[in-house]
Amino acid sequence: MSDSKPLSSIFIRECYITWWNRFILDVEQDLYRKFALSSSPGCGKTVATNFIFKMATSHPLLRNKSILYQFKMDFYYIQSDNVFKVTRDVASRIAIHPETFYLLDGLNADPVHSKCLTLFIASPRNNNFKDWYYHQTITPLYFPIWSWDELRQCRELCYQGISEETIKSRYERYGGIARFVYWQPEDPPSLEAAVADSNARKSIRSVGEPSQLFPTSHMLLHIHVDEELHFEHVLLASRYVGTLLFSKYFDETLENLKSMLGGGGALAGHLFECYVHFLFEQGHVGPLTCRSLDGLHSYDVSFNPHLVIICRQGTL
Repeated sequence: MSDSKPLSSIFIRECYITWWNRFILDVEQDLYRKFALSSSPGCGKTVATNFIFKMATSHPLLRNKSILYQFKMDFYYIQSDNVFKVTRDVASRIAIHPETFYLLDGLNADPVHSKCLTLFIASPRNNNFKDWYYHQTITPLYFPIWSWDELRQCRELCYQGISEETIKSRYERYGGIARFVYWQPEDPPSLEAAVADSNARKSIRSVGEPSQLFPTSHMLLHIHVDEELHFEHVLLASRYVGTLLFSKYFDETLENLKSMLGGGGALAGHLFECYVHFLFEQGHVGPLTCRSLDGLHSYDVSFNPHLVIICRQGTL
């Protein structure tokens, strides 16, 4: 997935259709309603905008509307088959016309005042996005991260030049972020560098909502959503990330985990799972005393990556 190359085809995810159907149902109730849409960075929000354009220009409810499209700080006015680049002042006048569909897309997009149907698509890191939906009293919806099946199917249709082994390896490290899984021609940005960023590591303990994540930490933490596309919780990108955190910064990560227990929700549980796997896989756990089912004997069980040693301790 490249932000600089023109699109030749796009993969339509099931969540795009789910979101669109819900969007249309809401628009049918209020033609001038405002909507907010986000996701973990790299999940294809801008690519999904192409799908939204296609659906909007063909749906009876929207196809006669003019579109004001804002990409980052640039504005484009789309009327029939004509596209005009306009200034912010002109865009402000267009956005107050009730028959306009105002679509914003981009990390740094700063919206103009609107009195029309408005859809703001942005990263949770965009402070303008957070302020806008807060003041509009809107609950944003989120696209989920990609599943392995989605990534595999998309490779077969759109990225045949990347082997399935490569995307599988990247998925196990980076999680369901299409940008990193399909990164080309070089390797994706280093997860090790992200883990080395102290601000990214701090956000693991302090995160309470998506907008609080430090930019680099989005490589380490992913947004998870429920079936209705509402924000549910934040989890580590992968078990590999958890292993990196404990292998490079064991004491710090363990302290983060301790501080989260009892109040860290799903993220604390995921970090604890990675902690246990790290101990067993790396052999950093001491002997565990196990009791037989009949309650008559106990055993010391020692773990290391290659060997399990069982020593009889005695009879209870």
